[in-house]
Formats: sequence, structure tokens, C-alpha cells
Amino acid sequence: MLSIIFYAFSKNFEGSNVFKRDFKTKQLQLLFLFSFSFAFLHAQNPLTDYVWSSEDTNISSAVVQGVDPFGNQSNLLEITSDGNWRGFAINNISINPNLTYRFSFWVKANAIVPNYTFTGKVTSTNGIINDNATITNDFYLQSGWALPGANNWYLYVGYINGTGDSNTYTGVVYDTTGLITNLGTNNYIFSGNANSLSFGASSNSSDNNTKIIYFDPRIQVVSNGNNSVDDLLVANSTPSSDNASASIWSETGNNATYLGNVGIGTNSPYSKLHVMSNNVGAENLARFQSSDANGDYLAIVNATGSEGQFMPRIVGHHTTDNRYSIQVSGATSDENDTGQSALVSFDARRLAGPIQNRPLFVWTNYADEKMTMLANGNVGIGTSLPDAPLTVNGRIHAEEVKVDLSVPGPDYVFKEDYDLKTLEEVNAYIKANGHLPNIPSAKEMETNGICVSVMNMKLLEKIEELTLYILMQEKRIQQLENLIK
Repeated sequence: MLSIIFYAFSKNFEGSNVFKRDFKTKQLQLLFLFSFSFAFLHAQNPLTDYVWSSEDTNISSAVVQGVDPFGNQSNLLEITSDGNWRGFAINNISINPNLTYRFSFWVKANAIVPNYTFTGKVTSTNGIINDNATITNDFYLQSGWALPGANNWYLYVGYINGTGDSNTYTGVVYDTTGLITNLGTNNYIFSGNANSLSFGASSNSSDNNTKIIYFDPRIQVVSNGNNSVDDLLVANSTPSSDNASASIWSETGNNATYLGNVGIGTNSPYSKLHVMSNNVGAENLARFQSSDANGDYLAIVNATGSEGQFMPRIVGHHTTDNRYSIQVSGATSDENDTGQSALVSFDARRLAGPIQNRPLFVWTNYADEKMTMLANGNVGIGTSLPDAPLTVNGRIHAEEVKVDLSVPGPDYVFKEDYDLKTLEEVNAYIKANGHLPNIPSAKEMETNGICVSVMNMKLLEKIEELTLYILMQEKRIQQLENLIK
């Protein structure tokens, strides 16, 4: 048995169980990287720009060079059947439900097996209105039970009307010589809830020698009841004039909205805005500024100045006065001004874990490092190698410093069993060592520094010992005065 499914999901495809519920197998997913003109999705074979991925390691599929429907060498997706549903998918494409979309691709099978099917499908949770004006989740486009033949290219085309578009669009199957069959007119339209699409095809065969080949999948905007597919039947075609006028730009007053990906310097943008510079070295990728402040701007540039390397640098340039050149601000609502989550986060990481062996952040003044934070959280001011949570190479000016004790307070000096050295013993120790007992030497302090809390307790110990010596001296003085009397 061999089957092929043509589907377009009008909802967020990722995380959905719709595909798995209907087809109950894993599928080869095609992540489409659209050109800046999403409405016309690449006039040439788009397989050149797409990234194909599979959930199954044993699947035999590849983008290969082969002869396309027009006799040219092009990139094709070739899938070898293995008894499971296999195919491609274009996921999470934002749409405007007010516009009518045409879905198309070329397909060829090297063999036709009995019970071969082809079904078009759109699924959207409450996103589709059927021809009975009822909101539904699914739209099916049935064409029969087999491709018209083997080893021949066939073009499949289907439509979903935009909200308010009452025109009738006819799905069709073509080969390279002309129309094969109409798929019927169903006048299903998007409801206002439809906001994204996933589009693809899948096939099934128990014959492991069966190969399904795909070419030039497209999603295009049409309008005014235009059913023409002439632009799809010409090699390296450009969109029809109707498609050109039906661009997916939507305008409201002075506002314009574009629903596709925009590429500057690239015809295969990965995101809503993808900028690629063709300059070598110090590229300036983007600049944002106001017309009334020519000296002020925000720029994104390459900080390396080297060929073959790109290190993004965000520059805030401000010359109109002496305020900030760039400001990073996090804002929230009054009701969310609570909890332990920080409002602004600066995050450094490896792809799969925390940084371990290099600094996290550095603050510089014209490349002169002033402050550094290491991976262990140590912060250095005036040093790039802090050996404690806060290491300062220089003076610290503070109104008050509170220090937690790491050693006990020296009240033990006043206990009866405290071994208070006699003044003769202290004198002998000083003569022998050049410093007080239990106090490090000057050389030790110069070499190792001092711990403030420890040294303060040692000094307090000496003050308390001095207090005892003074009390002892006072007692002797009173004794002598009594003898004199």
C-alpha cells in the first residue's frame, strides 16, 4: 500500500498532536527559511535554501541533484519509503486570515502501488469556516486514490479563502503538459482565529523501493478569484501579476504590516529580520537614529575587524548632550512588583551548561579593564584575577563596614585560666622576635596581607591584656602607697 498526504495546518504546529493523531507516525519535517518576499516564496527551486530534518535516524531521505519538471538540474527532496509516513513540513508560518493563500508543490513517484491516496488537509482549532458557514477544525481536499502515473511530475495546487473573500478558487492537478483534473471547489475560509500555518506532504508505502520526490513547494497569496497557475508551470518563474498586487503587506492608514521574513543581504532569512553583511572585517550591520539628532544612534557592528569572524557589538552613540549614551531598562506592572525574580538579567553560558573556565563579564574604559567577574562569582575591581568574592586593588571609602567574625571575640583574656604572660616574658619575646606575641610580623603582613576581622580581634586581645597589666600595676601602686603611709 502507498499513500501520500498533502496537508496545511492552520495553527501553531509545534506541540500539536493533530498530525500524530491523524497519521500516527513520525514525519520528516522541513523547516522553511523564507525569502524576504514571503508572498511569492522564491521564484526558483526553494530546496536550495531549506533545512531538512528528520525525527527518525533510519529514514532514507536527502536533498539531491536531479532533473526537475522543466528538464533542469535542481535540488530535489528524495524520500525512500520504509512502511511509515514520511514527508516534509513547513512549520509555524504566520498568516493574515483576511488573505487567500495558494499551496503548491511538484511530486513524482518512481512506482504506483494500489491503494495510493492523496489528501489535502488544513487543521486549525476553530480556525476554519466550512461551506455550511460552520466553524470547524478540519478541511479536506480529496483528489482520488493514486497519482495519475509513475515517473512523471505532477503539480498539486489547493486554496484556502481569506475572511471576506467570496471568490471561488479551484484546486487542480497538472503535469508538465497541462491540466489533469480539478480537485473541486469547497469555499472553505479562514476564521478570525487562524494566525499561523504548517504546510507539507507525506507518503506511505510498504515497498522499500518506492521513492517519492518533491520539488518547489510554495505558499502564495492570491486575490480577485484568480485561479491561474501559469507562474507555477514555467521554469524559474516569477509570481503572476495578480500575486504581485496581492502582496501580504497589509496597510491601515499610515501603518503597514508584513507577515513574512525579511532578508537584507540574504535570500533565505532565518527570522522575521535577517541582516547579512557582505563586507569584510568591520561590518556595520544596522543603525537606528532619529532625523532630528544626527549625532545620536544605536548601531550593531562587528567588533573584531577581522575577516572570517563576527563578534556582535551594540553601540549607543550620543553627542547632543552629556547624558547616557545607552540605557538598558527593565519595566513591569505594579502587580508584578513582587517575588524574587530579578527584573533585569545578564546571562553568560555555554551551549549546554554554565561557564567554568573564563570570566563572565568585564567592564573596560577604552579596552582598559576596570572590573571583572569570574565564573565562580568573584568580582575584581582594579584586578582581573580576584581571589575572593570581592577583591579590590586600591582603597575603599565607606561610611560604615560590618564584618562577620570568623574567630571568637577575646573575652577569654579575662578568664581565670588565661595564660597571661608576665611583662618580663613579653619583653624577652619582643627582643627575640621583634613583634608582640600572637601578632604576625611586618614581613608576614606585607607578604600575606591581613584579615580585618582576625587582626581586629588580635588587637583587642592585646588591649585586654594591657588592661590587665594596668590593673596589676594599679594594685602594686596602692600597695606601695600603703607602705609609705
